[in-house]
Amino acid sequence: LALQARKKRTKAKARFKEEKKRS
Repeated sequence: LALQARKKRTKAKARFKEEKKRS
């Protein structure tokens, strides 16, 4: 469960980075 949550958080972080870069 913890691993899944961590993966989800990392994915969200990467997505946020992409959004910032695109703007």
